[in-house]
Amino acid sequence: MNVGHSVRMQEQKDRLIQAIRDAGFSKPTDAWRANQRALDISQDLMISNTNGNRPISKKAAEKYARVFGRTAGWYLYGEGGSTPAPTTGDDLPTGQVREPKAVRKLLNRIGGLTPANVKVLLSAIQGFQQANASPPSQDQHRGQSAHANRRHEVKP
Repeated sequence: MNVGHSVRMQEQKDRLIQAIRDAGFSKPTDAWRANQRALDISQDLMISNTNGNRPISKKAAEKYARVFGRTAGWYLYGEGGSTPAPTTGDDLPTGQVREPKAVRKLLNRIGGLTPANVKVLLSAIQGFQQANASPPSQDQHRGQSAHANRRHEVKP
């Protein structure tokens, strides 16, 4: 039986592009910009991986798995099938999520959010977390003026 051109095995680059799109990004460059710290790889490497000029290394696959979901084996060999990352929320962590990487990952799973939306929401969430952190100490915090740090006196 000649399977040849009728059935094409999905390649590494195809799986990476699929994961990037499932994470809500239309272009690999957008995905890299939004996740460059978490990925900790160069934009050139990611582009080379998505266009098939360079195979995905084990280390890069682990980073893609951490940021875009699935497993390193899926990026490398297609292990575990090619099902999209779950978007039902069933596998999401319970309790408070405080790490910016984890918050970004959760936001990327929300359908319809653009990378710009994710960036704005992440900024707002971080601001909210900072505003609701433990109360400031008696000492003046770096970056605050003396007036901002002064206790308000109530006159009798």
